[in-house]
Amino acid sequence: MWRYPDGDLGVGCPLPGLIVGFGVTLVLTQEGRVQAVDQYTGAPLWREDLRRLLVGAVFLPERQVLVCTADGDALILNAVRGGVLQRHSLGMTVASTPAVVGDRLYAMACDGEGWVVAAFSVDGGSCRALWRTVLAGPEDTRRATAPVAATGTHVVVADHRGAVCCLSADTGQIAHTEEVSPPAPVFAAPVIALDSIYIAARNGRCTRLDLATGKPTGWAMTEVEAPVYNSLAIVGGRAYVTTHSGFVCEFDAQTGGESAATEVPRCPGWNSGLTSGVATRDYVFFGASTGHVYAFHRASSWPIMMAKMDSAVVGPPAISDGSVFVATQQGFVYALCEWRLGNGGS
Repeated sequence: MWRYPDGDLGVGCPLPGLIVGFGVTLVLTQEGRVQAVDQYTGAPLWREDLRRLLVGAVFLPERQVLVCTADGDALILNAVRGGVLQRHSLGMTVASTPAVVGDRLYAMACDGEGWVVAAFSVDGGSCRALWRTVLAGPEDTRRATAPVAATGTHVVVADHRGAVCCLSADTGQIAHTEEVSPPAPVFAAPVIALDSIYIAARNGRCTRLDLATGKPTGWAMTEVEAPVYNSLAIVGGRAYVTTHSGFVCEFDAQTGGESAATEVPRCPGWNSGLTSGVATRDYVFFGASTGHVYAFHRASSWPIMMAKMDSAVVGPPAISDGSVFVATQQGFVYALCEWRLGNGGS
């Protein structure tokens, strides 16, 4: 295992979610910093102090990384050496973490006309507007949204009022809009899998909607212990969701039949709020507010405590080359490399 940095000074308060690729681990901070460290050794590689409120980052081909700012800029950086290669204005205030699929960026944003979903081409380092669709007028100023989900054919957005909207990825035309029933805020990104949209609402209701029609399909609803702020993880025909009260819930992704609700061990006096899970063939990995990192063994339905960090784990772990990467509230980044060696790289 390595930790960055080695000393007592952290990298700043990190935003939820690390990204790992091209041999680089990237962490974004609330102070507007992008810090890159070597994926295998933890050695610092480069740092960019953008001094902007950041909402997300994603790797692009040709060893580049695209960073989005809340005030509507898309910055393209060299992922290996650092340095801003290009700056592009999206012309709108980005409301939540965008999604990138192939050479397209999809963002939920606010501009003079109201709340919109917009698509941009980021091919070859450029950033060109493709389409924009207005979902609500400018009078709806307090609307808040979950991170965007997208595939090559569909874009799905959900908001804190429980509305779920599906659009064509090619044209931006609205395919359908549904409301979570009963109404409840959606904080986590929708998940698109098995020709369906999976939604986990704050009230613990997990809903599966048909991707083409938006109607409930297979199972209309499965209820887990509230509150839930995390996305579902779908793997091997199973659905997994972690809760703020410290449970890992598992059920059939096709039928909704619940087969397990396992409580994660917690320290006395602590609320074991869990991050979203990241699923692999054999495990679902997640962190806890207690600072623990767990691997939920899918075959045995039991969490294995992997390590204890210095403070609460922020955001879901990142998985790359069999290693597990996490960031903590105190600003440290950890790589659990021994997991690859002891578990065959699963």
